[in-house]
Amino acid sequence: MLLKKLFNFFADKYFHRVFQNFIKQHAGKSIFIFDIDNTIAHTYPSLLNQYNSEAERHLSLQVFPSMQQLTSAIERSPSRCVLFLTARSYKMYRPTLQWLQQNGFPAAKQNVVVVPDAKTKLRYIESVLPLQPKLWLIDDMSYHHEHGEVKFYDNEIRLLLKMPLRYIGYQTIRRFQNKIK
Repeated sequence: MLLKKLFNFFADKYFHRVFQNFIKQHAGKSIFIFDIDNTIAHTYPSLLNQYNSEAERHLSLQVFPSMQQLTSAIERSPSRCVLFLTARSYKMYRPTLQWLQQNGFPAAKQNVVVVPDAKTKLRYIESVLPLQPKLWLIDDMSYHHEHGEVKFYDNEIRLLLKMPLRYIGYQTIRRFQNKIK
């Protein structure tokens, strides 16, 4: 238990630093922060199936093609960049990075950040708001899909709506995911 707490403590410090460094290195650009699960990846159906490991499940996720096209288009712009911020186990960092790269997302070690929960996402974002006025967050902030009822992180959404950033949530994401190009 102590080892796990120690690992999580250092992982949080590491990913928070990666997040802050990315923001600082891209000062002046519009930074688009994308969630992964149920935003760019069709995750919830995988929770209903059996896999040999959690890594295998993450690597099997289906992509929303329109979201892949959107992230690539943003990354091609000289005044914009993409950062991936996902709530997953820290142990899923490598499979997450691998999945993003295998599916054509503009992902590298410098712009993929894993946190344990939605609250930590907000903490990371709050820590950089004074440094970066051009933040966009594209995050469904939802869970429980696999049980037939979508629930939302309502407290976190309320806080996001008060922050000086542009927040794109569930309804807009769903409409965009369904676009066919």
